[in-house]
Amino acid sequence: MSDYTIITVKQGKKYSALQVEKLYAQCVAWVPHKEFICITDDPYGLSKEIKTHSLPDNPALKGWWAKMYQFNVVHRGRHLYFDIDVQIRGNVAPYWSGDKLFAPRDPLAEFRPELDVKYINSSVMYYPEPKKWLFDHYMDNWPTWQQKYRGDQEYLWGEHQNKLEYIGDYTESFKWGWGKKHGWAKKPIVLYHGEDVKSYV
Repeated sequence: MSDYTIITVKQGKKYSALQVEKLYAQCVAWVPHKEFICITDDPYGLSKEIKTHSLPDNPALKGWWAKMYQFNVVHRGRHLYFDIDVQIRGNVAPYWSGDKLFAPRDPLAEFRPELDVKYINSSVMYYPEPKKWLFDHYMDNWPTWQQKYRGDQEYLWGEHQNKLEYIGDYTESFKWGWGKKHGWAKKPIVLYHGEDVKSYV
């Protein structure tokens, strides 16, 4: 059994408890871990195997910014974060080393090169030690960061890029990659960018 702690965030009504359960089942199948945590404002319907952590009702933590709260939920050992709509299709136990936060480059970098995108995609993140300082830095001046950046992933890149590292050939965008063109994916992790997850195959 690995010492990985897997974290996801469920806020509001966009995603159901069942969709969290589906992600949990995929992690049981493909990602060795010691615990699965759902940070949420509504734990109703989640099975006892999923550990829940309350998400504060705070304007700093609404929408995609809610992901920043994971860095305040400090656990020893290594951490994996997955958006609820991520689909795991193969063995993804990370093999990265170092003390940085690892995430894929946003898929727009590949499919819209004219935009010169550098920032990460925060649908998948791996960090090998607690990083509470990220949460503290964000909360110290969160109105400024929300005005300056469109979301958590642009904030993380814009303010902390020297502490980040890109994940390699591990993820695939359903929206931009093989999924919509061919109906199937090549990579072990498929990103759906908040689109409807009910019709996935």
